Amino acid sequence: MNKDLPSVLIPRENIEMTNVDIHTEILEPVSATQSRLLFNIKKQAVLSSGGRLILSVHNDDAAADGTCFLTPTAGVGGLIEKATIRAGTTILATTEEVSDRYMIDKAVHTASMRANIDMVLDGAAGCNVSASPNTDGLLSVSVDSASYTSSTTCVTPARYRPVNSQTACPLYSIGIDDLWPGLKNLNLPVGFMNEQVSIEILLRQQQHPQTGRTIMFDTAPTSTSTSYGLENCVLHLDYLTYDSATMQRIQAEVDSEKGMPMTYSDVLVTKSQLPGVAQPAVGATTKVDFTRQVGSSGMRVNNVIVTERLDGVNVISGIHRSGSPVITPSYNWRFNSTIKYPRALTNPSLMRNELENVQGFPMSVHNAEYSHDIANDLFTSTDGDQNNPFDANVTFNGQPVNQLLGNYFIHSLNLRRGVGGLGTMIANKNILYERTDTFSRNDFGTRLIKFFVDYDKTFTLVKGVVFTSM
Repeated sequence: MNKDLPSVLIPRENIEMTNVDIHTEILEPVSATQSRLLFNIKKQAVLSSGGRLILSVHNDDAAADGTCFLTPTAGVGGLIEKATIRAGTTILATTEEVSDRYMIDKAVHTASMRANIDMVLDGAAGCNVSASPNTDGLLSVSVDSASYTSSTTCVTPARYRPVNSQTACPLYSIGIDDLWPGLKNLNLPVGFMNEQVSIEILLRQQQHPQTGRTIMFDTAPTSTSTSYGLENCVLHLDYLTYDSATMQRIQAEVDSEKGMPMTYSDVLVTKSQLPGVAQPAVGATTKVDFTRQVGSSGMRVNNVIVTERLDGVNVISGIHRSGSPVITPSYNWRFNSTIKYPRALTNPSLMRNELENVQGFPMSVHNAEYSHDIANDLFTSTDGDQNNPFDANVTFNGQPVNQLLGNYFIHSLNLRRGVGGLGTMIANKNILYERTDTFSRNDFGTRLIKFFVDYDKTFTLVKGVVFTSM
Protein backbone atom coordinates (compact mmCIF):
# COMPACT_ATOMS: atom_id res chain seq x y z
CA MET A 1 0.00 0.00 0.00
CA ASN A 2 1.44 3.38 -1.11
CA LYS A 3 4.68 1.55 -2.04
CA ASP A 4 5.32 3.96 -4.93
CA LEU A 5 4.59 7.07 -2.89
CA PRO A 6 7.55 9.28 -1.90
CA SER A 7 8.54 8.19 1.62
CA VAL A 8 8.37 11.78 2.92
CA LEU A 9 4.56 11.47 2.61
CA ILE A 10 4.48 8.36 4.82
CA PRO A 11 5.36 9.40 8.41
CA ARG A 12 6.01 5.89 9.74
CA GLU A 13 8.24 4.87 6.84
CA ASN A 14 10.23 8.05 6.23
CA ILE A 15 13.82 6.90 6.82
CA GLU A 16 15.43 8.95 4.08
CA MET A 17 18.04 11.48 5.15
CA THR A 18 16.87 14.68 3.50
CA ASN A 19 16.89 18.36 4.26
CA VAL A 20 13.57 19.77 5.39
CA ASP A 21 12.37 23.23 6.35
CA ILE A 22 9.60 23.23 8.94
CA HIS A 23 7.19 26.15 9.00
CA THR A 24 5.07 26.16 12.16
CA GLU A 25 1.78 28.04 12.23
CA ILE A 26 -0.89 28.79 14.80
CA LEU A 27 -3.99 28.84 12.63
CA GLU A 28 -7.18 30.55 13.74
CA PRO A 29 -10.57 29.45 12.40
CA VAL A 30 -12.15 31.38 9.55
CA SER A 31 -15.51 30.61 11.14
CA ALA A 32 -16.14 29.79 14.79
CA THR A 33 -19.42 29.14 16.58
CA GLN A 34 -20.32 27.13 19.65
CA SER A 35 -21.15 24.17 17.40
CA ARG A 36 -18.65 24.40 14.52
CA LEU A 37 -15.06 25.39 13.76
CA LEU A 38 -13.77 25.82 10.20
CA PHE A 39 -10.09 26.18 9.30
CA ASN A 40 -8.59 26.88 5.87
CA ILE A 41 -5.18 25.26 5.39
CA LYS A 42 -2.42 27.10 3.56
CA LYS A 43 -1.42 25.74 0.17
CA GLN A 44 2.12 25.25 1.33
CA ALA A 45 4.26 22.18 0.64
CA VAL A 46 3.39 19.10 2.76
CA LEU A 47 1.12 19.21 5.83
CA SER A 48 2.54 17.15 8.69
CA SER A 49 0.09 14.79 10.36
CA GLY A 50 1.64 15.71 13.71
CA GLY A 51 -0.38 18.90 14.21
CA ARG A 52 -2.78 19.44 17.11
CA LEU A 53 -6.19 21.02 17.66
CA ILE A 54 -6.39 23.25 20.75
CA LEU A 55 -9.69 23.73 22.60
CA SER A 56 -10.99 25.15 25.85
CA VAL A 57 -14.33 24.25 27.44
CA HIS A 58 -16.01 26.11 30.28
CA ASN A 59 -18.74 25.61 32.87
CA ASP A 60 -21.35 28.33 32.40
CA ASP A 61 -22.10 28.41 36.15
CA ALA A 62 -19.17 30.17 37.80
CA ALA A 63 -20.11 28.60 41.15
CA ALA A 64 -19.08 25.23 39.70
CA ASP A 65 -15.39 26.21 39.53
CA GLY A 66 -13.28 23.59 41.24
CA THR A 67 -15.88 20.84 40.78
CA CYS A 68 -15.57 20.17 37.01
CA PHE A 69 -13.55 17.47 35.27
CA LEU A 70 -13.17 15.87 31.86
CA THR A 71 -13.93 12.18 31.54
CA PRO A 72 -10.89 9.91 32.10
CA THR A 73 -11.74 7.78 29.06
CA ALA A 74 -11.87 10.52 26.39
CA GLY A 75 -10.70 13.84 27.84
CA VAL A 76 -10.77 16.52 25.16
CA GLY A 77 -11.90 13.90 22.62
CA GLY A 78 -15.31 14.00 24.28
CA LEU A 79 -15.79 17.58 23.09
CA ILE A 80 -15.84 16.66 19.40
CA GLU A 81 -18.76 15.11 17.54
CA LYS A 82 -17.27 14.88 14.05
CA ALA A 83 -14.13 15.91 12.17
CA THR A 84 -13.86 16.31 8.38
CA ILE A 85 -11.08 17.22 5.94
CA ARG A 86 -12.09 18.52 2.51
CA ALA A 87 -10.34 19.60 -0.67
CA GLY A 88 -12.88 22.04 -2.07
CA THR A 89 -16.15 20.11 -1.76
CA THR A 90 -14.45 16.69 -1.94
CA ILE A 91 -14.27 14.86 1.39
CA LEU A 92 -10.81 13.38 1.97
CA ALA A 93 -11.49 11.90 5.41
CA THR A 94 -14.17 12.07 8.06
CA THR A 95 -14.45 10.67 11.58
CA GLU A 96 -17.76 10.45 13.42
CA GLU A 97 -18.08 9.71 17.13
CA VAL A 98 -14.59 11.07 17.76
CA SER A 99 -14.76 10.44 21.51
CA ASP A 100 -15.26 6.69 21.07
CA ARG A 101 -12.61 6.48 18.34
CA TYR A 102 -10.13 8.35 20.57
CA MET A 103 -10.97 6.09 23.52
CA ILE A 104 -10.29 3.03 21.34
CA ASP A 105 -6.84 4.27 20.37
CA LYS A 106 -5.93 5.37 23.91
CA ALA A 107 -6.79 1.92 25.26
CA VAL A 108 -3.50 0.62 23.83
CA HIS A 109 -1.37 3.51 25.07
CA THR A 110 0.90 2.45 27.91
CA ALA A 111 0.05 3.57 31.45
CA SER A 112 3.14 5.79 31.45
CA MET A 113 2.14 7.44 28.18
CA ARG A 114 -1.40 8.08 29.37
CA ALA A 115 -0.26 9.61 32.66
CA ASN A 116 2.76 11.60 31.48
CA ILE A 117 1.83 12.60 27.92
CA ASP A 118 -1.86 12.10 27.13
CA MET A 119 -3.23 13.49 30.39
CA VAL A 120 -1.07 16.60 30.13
CA LEU A 121 -2.42 17.30 26.66
CA ASP A 122 -6.01 16.06 26.70
CA GLY A 123 -6.93 16.62 30.37
CA ALA A 124 -8.09 13.02 30.92
CA ALA A 125 -7.05 12.68 34.57
CA GLY A 126 -7.91 9.40 36.27
CA CYS A 127 -7.05 7.42 33.14
CA ASN A 128 -5.00 4.72 34.92
CA VAL A 129 -6.04 2.06 37.45
CA SER A 130 -3.79 0.41 40.04
CA ALA A 131 -3.77 -0.85 43.64
CA SER A 132 -5.96 1.10 46.04
CA PRO A 133 -4.00 3.05 48.68
CA ASN A 134 -6.92 2.41 51.07
CA THR A 135 -7.50 -1.37 50.98
CA ASP A 136 -5.03 -4.11 50.04
CA GLY A 137 -6.22 -6.30 47.19
CA LEU A 138 -8.67 -3.75 45.74
CA LEU A 139 -8.34 -1.31 42.83
CA SER A 140 -8.64 2.43 42.50
CA VAL A 141 -7.55 5.32 40.31
CA SER A 142 -3.77 5.28 40.07
CA VAL A 143 -1.81 7.83 42.08
CA ASP A 144 0.00 8.85 38.88
CA SER A 145 -3.18 10.16 37.23
CA ALA A 146 -5.09 11.75 40.12
CA SER A 147 -4.37 13.87 43.17
CA TYR A 148 -5.00 12.02 46.46
CA THR A 149 -5.93 14.19 49.43
CA SER A 150 -6.37 11.10 51.64
CA SER A 151 -6.32 7.34 51.14
CA THR A 152 -10.03 7.42 50.29
CA THR A 153 -10.30 10.67 48.31
CA CYS A 154 -8.76 11.60 44.97
CA VAL A 155 -9.56 14.35 42.49
CA THR A 156 -8.56 15.68 39.10
CA PRO A 157 -5.56 18.01 39.61
CA ALA A 158 -6.61 21.66 39.53
CA ARG A 159 -4.54 22.45 36.43
CA TYR A 160 -6.72 20.09 34.35
CA ARG A 161 -10.11 21.21 35.66
CA PRO A 162 -12.34 23.35 33.40
CA VAL A 163 -13.24 26.74 34.83
CA ASN A 164 -15.67 29.52 34.00
CA SER A 165 -12.98 32.00 32.92
CA GLN A 166 -12.03 31.86 29.24
CA THR A 167 -8.68 33.56 29.81
CA ALA A 168 -7.20 32.01 32.97
CA CYS A 169 -8.06 28.44 32.01
CA PRO A 170 -6.49 25.15 30.93
CA LEU A 171 -6.14 24.47 27.21
CA TYR A 172 -6.64 20.92 25.93
CA SER A 173 -5.36 19.43 22.69
CA ILE A 174 -5.82 16.41 20.44
CA GLY A 175 -3.59 15.29 17.57
CA ILE A 176 -4.67 15.55 13.94
CA ASP A 177 -3.76 11.88 13.54
CA ASP A 178 -6.05 11.09 16.48
CA LEU A 179 -8.93 12.91 14.79
CA TRP A 180 -8.25 11.03 11.55
CA PRO A 181 -6.41 7.75 12.31
CA GLY A 182 -5.67 7.26 8.60
CA LEU A 183 -3.31 10.25 8.72
CA LYS A 184 -0.93 8.28 10.93
CA ASN A 185 0.29 6.86 7.61
CA LEU A 186 -0.03 9.90 5.36
CA ASN A 187 1.18 13.49 5.20
CA LEU A 188 -1.07 15.54 2.93
CA PRO A 189 0.64 17.35 -0.01
CA VAL A 190 -1.63 20.39 0.37
CA GLY A 191 0.77 22.63 -1.56
CA PHE A 192 0.13 20.58 -4.70
CA MET A 193 -3.67 20.80 -4.55
CA ASN A 194 -5.55 23.39 -6.59
CA GLU A 195 -8.58 23.59 -4.33
CA GLN A 196 -8.73 24.96 -0.80
CA VAL A 197 -8.12 22.31 1.86
CA SER A 198 -10.28 22.86 4.93
CA ILE A 199 -10.80 21.24 8.30
CA GLU A 200 -14.27 21.23 9.88
CA ILE A 201 -14.83 20.37 13.54
CA LEU A 202 -18.34 19.83 14.91
CA LEU A 203 -18.40 20.42 18.66
CA ARG A 204 -20.47 18.48 21.16
CA GLN A 205 -23.11 20.43 23.12
CA GLN A 206 -24.12 20.12 26.77
CA GLN A 207 -27.23 21.93 27.92
CA HIS A 208 -28.70 21.98 31.43
CA PRO A 209 -29.52 19.54 32.99
CA GLN A 210 -27.25 17.27 30.90
CA THR A 211 -23.94 16.01 32.28
CA GLY A 212 -21.23 13.77 30.90
CA ARG A 213 -21.43 14.97 27.31
CA THR A 214 -18.60 17.51 27.57
CA ILE A 215 -17.67 17.73 31.26
CA MET A 216 -18.60 16.12 34.57
CA PHE A 217 -19.19 17.64 38.02
CA ASP A 218 -18.36 16.53 41.56
CA THR A 219 -21.86 17.70 42.46
CA ALA A 220 -24.40 19.04 39.98
CA PRO A 221 -24.41 22.89 39.98
CA THR A 222 -27.39 25.16 39.37
CA SER A 223 -26.65 24.94 35.64
CA THR A 224 -24.69 22.13 34.00
CA SER A 225 -24.48 23.78 30.57
CA THR A 226 -21.06 24.41 29.03
CA SER A 227 -19.57 26.56 26.30
CA TYR A 228 -16.32 26.85 24.35
CA GLY A 229 -13.71 29.58 24.53
CA LEU A 230 -13.69 30.38 20.82
CA GLU A 231 -10.71 32.71 21.17
CA ASN A 232 -8.71 29.71 22.39
CA CYS A 233 -9.66 27.35 19.56
CA VAL A 234 -6.74 27.11 17.14
CA LEU A 235 -4.73 24.59 15.12
CA HIS A 236 -0.99 24.13 15.63
CA LEU A 237 0.34 22.97 12.25
CA ASP A 238 3.70 22.11 10.69
CA TYR A 239 4.32 22.52 6.95
CA LEU A 240 7.26 20.55 5.58
CA THR A 241 9.34 21.71 2.61
CA TYR A 242 11.94 19.16 1.46
CA ASP A 243 14.97 19.54 -0.80
CA SER A 244 14.41 20.52 -4.41
CA ALA A 245 14.83 17.00 -5.80
CA THR A 246 12.16 15.58 -3.47
CA MET A 247 9.68 18.38 -4.13
CA GLN A 248 10.25 18.13 -7.90
CA ARG A 249 9.60 14.37 -7.77
CA ILE A 250 6.26 14.97 -6.01
CA GLN A 251 5.35 17.67 -8.54
CA ALA A 252 6.27 15.41 -11.45
CA GLU A 253 4.03 12.62 -10.16
CA VAL A 254 1.16 15.02 -9.60
CA ASP A 255 1.54 16.42 -13.14
CA SER A 256 1.70 12.99 -14.80
CA GLU A 257 -1.27 11.51 -16.65
CA LYS A 258 -1.92 8.88 -13.95
CA GLY A 259 -1.35 11.38 -11.15
CA MET A 260 -0.33 10.47 -7.60
CA PRO A 261 -2.62 7.85 -6.00
CA MET A 262 -2.64 7.72 -2.19
CA THR A 263 -4.32 4.94 -0.24
CA TYR A 264 -5.21 5.45 3.41
CA SER A 265 -7.78 4.22 5.90
CA ASP A 266 -11.00 6.04 6.63
CA VAL A 267 -13.74 5.25 9.16
CA LEU A 268 -17.43 4.63 8.63
CA VAL A 269 -19.71 4.38 11.68
CA THR A 270 -22.87 2.26 11.90
CA LYS A 271 -25.06 2.83 14.97
CA SER A 272 -27.74 0.55 16.36
CA GLN A 273 -29.58 -0.44 19.54
CA LEU A 274 -29.94 -3.70 21.40
CA PRO A 275 -33.34 -3.40 23.14
CA GLY A 276 -33.59 -4.28 26.81
CA VAL A 277 -36.04 -6.65 28.45
CA ALA A 278 -38.29 -6.66 31.50
CA GLN A 279 -36.17 -6.97 34.65
CA PRO A 280 -35.60 -10.67 35.38
CA ALA A 281 -36.38 -12.03 38.84
CA VAL A 282 -33.59 -12.62 41.35
CA GLY A 283 -31.40 -15.47 40.10
CA ALA A 284 -33.15 -15.60 36.71
CA THR A 285 -31.82 -14.67 33.26
CA THR A 286 -33.29 -13.89 29.86
CA LYS A 287 -31.35 -14.73 26.69
CA VAL A 288 -31.95 -12.76 23.48
CA ASP A 289 -30.35 -13.26 20.06
CA PHE A 290 -29.51 -10.19 17.98
CA THR A 291 -28.30 -9.79 14.39
CA ARG A 292 -27.08 -6.44 13.10
CA GLN A 293 -25.85 -5.38 9.67
CA VAL A 294 -22.64 -3.37 9.59
CA GLY A 295 -22.39 -0.94 6.66
CA SER A 296 -19.51 -2.31 4.57
CA SER A 297 -20.79 -3.55 1.19
CA GLY A 298 -18.38 -2.81 -1.65
CA MET A 299 -15.52 -1.76 0.65
CA ARG A 300 -12.10 -3.22 1.32
CA VAL A 301 -12.39 -3.50 5.09
CA ASN A 302 -9.38 -3.73 7.39
CA ASN A 303 -11.27 -4.17 10.64
CA VAL A 304 -14.47 -3.45 12.54
CA ILE A 305 -14.27 -2.19 16.12
CA VAL A 306 -17.33 -2.26 18.40
CA THR A 307 -18.18 -0.02 21.35
CA GLU A 308 -21.38 -0.10 23.39
CA ARG A 309 -22.96 1.27 26.52
CA LEU A 310 -26.18 1.30 28.48
CA ASP A 311 -28.49 4.13 27.52
CA GLY A 312 -27.51 6.42 30.40
CA VAL A 313 -24.71 8.48 31.95
CA ASN A 314 -21.93 7.00 34.07
CA VAL A 315 -21.03 9.34 36.97
CA ILE A 316 -17.31 9.24 36.10
CA SER A 317 -17.09 8.46 32.38
CA GLY A 318 -20.30 10.15 31.25
CA ILE A 319 -21.35 8.89 27.82
CA HIS A 320 -17.74 8.34 26.76
CA ARG A 321 -17.24 4.69 27.56
CA SER A 322 -17.77 1.21 26.21
CA GLY A 323 -19.71 -0.44 29.00
CA SER A 324 -19.54 -4.20 29.37
CA PRO A 325 -22.72 -6.18 30.03
CA VAL A 326 -22.70 -7.81 33.48
CA ILE A 327 -22.70 -11.27 31.85
CA THR A 328 -20.31 -11.27 28.90
CA PRO A 329 -22.22 -11.76 25.63
CA SER A 330 -21.26 -14.25 22.94
CA TYR A 331 -20.87 -13.15 19.33
CA ASN A 332 -19.75 -14.17 15.86
CA TRP A 333 -19.34 -12.49 12.46
CA ARG A 334 -20.45 -13.40 8.93
CA PHE A 335 -19.01 -11.89 5.75
CA ASN A 336 -18.78 -13.06 2.13
CA SER A 337 -20.54 -16.33 3.10
CA THR A 338 -17.84 -16.93 5.73
CA ILE A 339 -18.33 -17.49 9.47
CA LYS A 340 -15.41 -15.95 11.34
CA TYR A 341 -15.18 -18.33 14.33
CA PRO A 342 -16.05 -22.05 14.45
CA ARG A 343 -17.83 -21.29 17.74
CA ALA A 344 -19.11 -17.93 18.97
CA LEU A 345 -16.64 -16.10 21.20
CA THR A 346 -17.61 -16.15 24.87
CA ASN A 347 -14.27 -15.55 26.63
CA PRO A 348 -13.39 -11.90 27.46
CA SER A 349 -9.67 -12.68 27.18
CA LEU A 350 -10.10 -13.82 23.58
CA MET A 351 -12.23 -10.77 22.79
CA ARG A 352 -9.55 -8.53 24.25
CA ASN A 353 -6.85 -10.35 22.28
CA GLU A 354 -8.75 -9.77 19.04
CA LEU A 355 -8.73 -6.02 19.64
CA GLU A 356 -5.02 -6.11 20.45
CA ASN A 357 -4.39 -7.87 17.12
CA VAL A 358 -6.29 -5.13 15.31
CA GLN A 359 -4.52 -2.28 17.13
CA GLY A 360 -1.09 -3.92 17.07
CA PHE A 361 -0.44 -3.30 20.78
CA PRO A 362 -1.58 -4.78 24.11
CA MET A 363 -4.47 -3.02 25.82
CA SER A 364 -3.26 -1.01 28.79
CA VAL A 365 -6.42 -1.41 30.85
CA HIS A 366 -7.08 -3.66 33.83
CA ASN A 367 -9.21 -6.77 33.28
CA ALA A 368 -11.76 -5.24 35.65
CA GLU A 369 -12.04 -2.25 33.33
CA TYR A 370 -12.55 -4.52 30.33
CA SER A 371 -15.40 -6.71 31.59
CA HIS A 372 -17.41 -7.74 34.65
CA ASP A 373 -15.98 -11.24 34.44
CA ILE A 374 -13.64 -10.76 37.40
CA ALA A 375 -16.51 -9.30 39.47
CA ASN A 376 -18.99 -12.11 38.81
CA ASP A 377 -19.67 -15.25 40.80
CA LEU A 378 -22.32 -16.73 38.53
CA PHE A 379 -22.22 -20.08 40.33
CA THR A 380 -23.58 -18.36 43.42
CA SER A 381 -26.07 -16.15 41.58
CA THR A 382 -26.62 -15.28 37.94
CA ASP A 383 -27.36 -11.72 39.05
CA GLY A 384 -23.57 -11.14 38.96
CA ASP A 385 -21.44 -8.22 40.20
CA GLN A 386 -20.98 -9.69 43.70
CA ASN A 387 -17.21 -9.10 43.80
CA ASN A 388 -16.49 -5.67 42.38
CA PRO A 389 -12.67 -5.38 42.72
CA PHE A 390 -12.75 -1.58 42.88
CA ASP A 391 -12.57 -0.05 46.34
CA ALA A 392 -16.09 1.25 47.03
CA ASN A 393 -14.74 3.43 49.86
CA VAL A 394 -12.57 5.52 47.51
CA THR A 395 -14.04 8.43 45.58
CA PHE A 396 -12.75 10.15 42.44
CA ASN A 397 -14.09 13.70 42.20
CA GLY A 398 -16.75 12.74 44.74
CA GLN A 399 -17.90 9.67 42.80
CA PRO A 400 -17.27 6.03 43.86
CA VAL A 401 -14.46 4.49 41.82
CA ASN A 402 -16.38 1.21 41.55
CA GLN A 403 -18.18 2.96 38.68
CA LEU A 404 -15.04 2.29 36.59
CA LEU A 405 -15.92 -1.40 36.36
CA GLY A 406 -16.20 -2.60 32.75
CA ASN A 407 -15.83 0.79 31.04
CA TYR A 408 -13.49 -0.45 28.27
CA PHE A 409 -15.39 -3.39 26.76
CA ILE A 410 -14.18 -2.96 23.17
CA HIS A 411 -14.13 -5.86 20.73
CA SER A 412 -13.38 -6.24 17.05
CA LEU A 413 -13.19 -8.15 13.78
CA ASN A 414 -9.79 -8.33 12.09
CA LEU A 415 -10.03 -8.67 8.29
CA ARG A 416 -6.42 -7.96 7.31
CA ARG A 417 -4.55 -10.73 5.54
CA GLY A 418 -1.61 -11.04 7.87
CA VAL A 419 0.11 -8.30 9.88
CA GLY A 420 -0.06 -5.07 7.90
CA GLY A 421 -1.65 -6.89 4.96
CA LEU A 422 -4.53 -5.88 2.75
CA GLY A 423 -8.04 -5.89 4.09
CA THR A 424 -10.89 -8.06 2.81
CA MET A 425 -13.11 -6.93 -0.04
CA ILE A 426 -16.72 -7.17 1.13
CA ALA A 427 -19.01 -8.14 -1.75
CA ASN A 428 -22.68 -7.30 -2.16
CA LYS A 429 -23.85 -8.03 1.37
CA ASN A 430 -22.94 -6.16 4.53
CA ILE A 431 -20.99 -7.79 7.34
CA LEU A 432 -23.34 -9.44 9.86
CA TYR A 433 -22.80 -9.27 13.62
CA GLU A 434 -24.57 -12.11 15.44
CA ARG A 435 -24.80 -11.93 19.20
CA THR A 436 -26.52 -13.51 22.20
CA ASP A 437 -27.06 -11.34 25.29
CA THR A 438 -27.85 -12.78 28.70
CA PHE A 439 -29.88 -10.24 30.66
CA SER A 440 -29.90 -10.54 34.45
CA ARG A 441 -31.43 -8.84 37.47
CA ASN A 442 -28.59 -6.30 37.51
CA ASP A 443 -28.40 -5.69 33.75
CA PHE A 444 -31.48 -5.57 31.53
CA GLY A 445 -31.52 -2.14 29.87
CA THR A 446 -31.27 -0.98 26.26
CA ARG A 447 -27.71 -0.82 24.91
CA LEU A 448 -26.41 1.64 22.30
CA ILE A 449 -23.89 0.02 19.99
CA LYS A 450 -21.49 1.50 17.42
CA PHE A 451 -19.49 -0.25 14.70
CA PHE A 452 -16.36 1.55 13.50
CA VAL A 453 -15.51 0.21 10.04
CA ASP A 454 -11.90 0.90 9.03
CA TYR A 455 -11.72 0.64 5.24
CA ASP A 456 -9.26 1.54 2.49
CA LYS A 457 -9.89 4.75 0.61
CA THR A 458 -7.90 6.23 -2.26
CA PHE A 459 -7.55 9.74 -3.53
CA THR A 460 -5.58 10.55 -6.65
CA LEU A 461 -4.00 13.94 -7.17
CA VAL A 462 -3.91 14.67 -10.91
CA LYS A 463 -2.56 18.02 -12.02
CA GLY A 464 -3.69 19.52 -8.73
CA VAL A 465 -7.22 18.10 -8.87
CA VAL A 466 -8.36 15.57 -6.24
CA PHE A 467 -10.36 12.46 -7.22
CA THR A 468 -11.49 10.15 -4.42
CA SER A 469 -12.72 6.57 -4.28
CA MET A 470 -15.64 5.46 -2.10
